Amino acid sequence: MFTAGRILFLCLACLPSLRGQTHREDRYRYPLDIPARLNANFGELRPNHFHMGLDLFTERRTGLRVLAAADGYVGRVKVEPGGFGRALYLYHPDGTTTLYAHLERFEPVLEEAVRRRQYALESWQIEWEVPAGAFPVRRGQYVGNSGNTGASAGPHVHFEVRRTRDDLCLNPLVYGLPLPDAVPPDIHRIAVYDRNRSVYEQRPSLHAFLRTPEGYEVPGVILVRTDRLSFAIGATDRMSGVPNPNGIHAATLWENGRPLAGFRLDRIGYDSTRYLNAHVDFMRRANGGPWLQFLLPLPGDALSGIRTQNPRLQEVLLADTLPHRFRITVQDVSGNTSQAFLTVRRTGMSVTLPEEEGVVMAPGHVGVFDAHAVQAVLDESALYD
Repeated sequence: MFTAGRILFLCLACLPSLRGQTHREDRYRYPLDIPARLNANFGELRPNHFHMGLDLFTERRTGLRVLAAADGYVGRVKVEPGGFGRALYLYHPDGTTTLYAHLERFEPVLEEAVRRRQYALESWQIEWEVPAGAFPVRRGQYVGNSGNTGASAGPHVHFEVRRTRDDLCLNPLVYGLPLPDAVPPDIHRIAVYDRNRSVYEQRPSLHAFLRTPEGYEVPGVILVRTDRLSFAIGATDRMSGVPNPNGIHAATLWENGRPLAGFRLDRIGYDSTRYLNAHVDFMRRANGGPWLQFLLPLPGDALSGIRTQNPRLQEVLLADTLPHRFRITVQDVSGNTSQAFLTVRRTGMSVTLPEEEGVVMAPGHVGVFDAHAVQAVLDESALYD
């Protein structure tokens, strides 16, 4: 149970930076006392947003004991009809916050303090910034019970790790939450785009990967009529002992042993999570197609923090008509890696049709349409492509 008091914290400046630290299995403990299993992982693709944490499996039950992942203190409590429902935020001395959402109730002492706060504010819905040190916790201490409150489709605990100073969401599997995983990702398909045109003005050629002893392969040669290409992949990941597919952690595009571009989902902010719609082929998905993640960013994609290798590279050039061999690697947090291969050859150039009368608007520029008493203005960040 919580007791009133204060807790002494180490000087944050003396602690190592979060950057570059992976597999710190002693940083956080698993917040439940049942075998670790995920319903969803960090970076999983959702409508209009990335999944920003882990969904912890609670055996389809409510009322399981939820435990503090690390030493710290209660920094914030939220109670709302939707969203996270009943949510608890613990602040930790290393500059991180852990979030436990969709709870059924809080630990009794805190539950009573929340009830008093609700009466004082005459509101059931509250967001309370708790005085620092009022409710200290130790690693493994009971802090509440799992539930199904808020915008929850079934009993589970939504668990996040954030950087406290700006609420940037960090991948808990990268920053120390131990879950065993020996299963490599599955690579299903690849889409090839003509980058002489907007991705929204075309139907990409879609190709299925077949399993081979070396990994995955698109049979034969993909013929294209363009000198500028972009690629998007359909891939999922699974964890040991869990059949449901999850999102992938990282992917890289290679040519001639050289990494061209890729992404790694280690940290995403709530202020940028909607850029998922630039990271994926939005039109394809909106029309009932599969999730496809771009290996090279669109011009208006602001998710620069997830890009690896050449973050400004937006296209692959085919300067000749020779076959070009590409390799794609897809990796999970535990380092399990799958690879896929495809061969592309240019056979000519696509026919460019005359532009219709109108105004072309592009990312990074103010777009203005003004005619027949109708005006539309888009700012520089309004468009992805």
